[in-house]
Amino acid sequence: MKFNNLRTGEKILFGIFALMLVFAGISFVMMEIYRSRLNHPMYEITTQFDFTPEGKVGSELFRTKGCTDCHRAVRNGTNHGVVLDGIGSRRTLDYLISFLR
Repeated sequence: MKFNNLRTGEKILFGIFALMLVFAGISFVMMEIYRSRLNHPMYEITTQFDFTPEGKVGSELFRTKGCTDCHRAVRNGTNHGVVLDGIGSRRTLDYLISFLR
């Protein structure tokens, strides 16, 4: 394709597209340079899991018994079933035991 055969509007459109690609490339390179110079993560890690001893046992059971096939909790599993993150904070122990029976 020769650029001499293009209409003026097509040349402008290709020029704008080329400028956008150049700008995206420059932005990516600048972001990578900035990120490589940081001494800390770019985004703060806000999720942490401080389990009680019983919670650690429960988390291990959750993974070993295949609950992750349907449910998701603590970044494990799928979203096919109910997401169980924080369920202990939203429901009482009595409710959970009666529900599971």
